[in-house]
Amino acid sequence: MGWLIDTSLWIAVERGALAAADIHAITRQEPIYLSPVNLAEIRFGLERLLTSNAKDCADIPGLQMVVLTLPSSR
Repeated sequence: MGWLIDTSLWIAVERGALAAADIHAITRQEPIYLSPVNLAEIRFGLERLLTSNAKDCADIPGLQMVVLTLPSSR
C-alpha cells in the first residue's frame, strides 16, 4: 500500500533527530509518498531560504534547480 510521511518527519531526519533507518524500520520496502501539501511546504521553505540567505545559498550547488523543478501550485 505505502506510506504518506509528514513533513515534520523529513525535517527531523534532516536535523539528525531521527535517522532515515528509523523510517525504514517502519516502512520496510513499501513505497513512501509525498502529498501536494508536503511538496508545497518543502517549496515554501526552500523559497524562504533562497530569499533570506541569497549569499549563503549561492554556495549550495543545485539548490536553485531543486526549487525550480518542484511542481508549482500557482
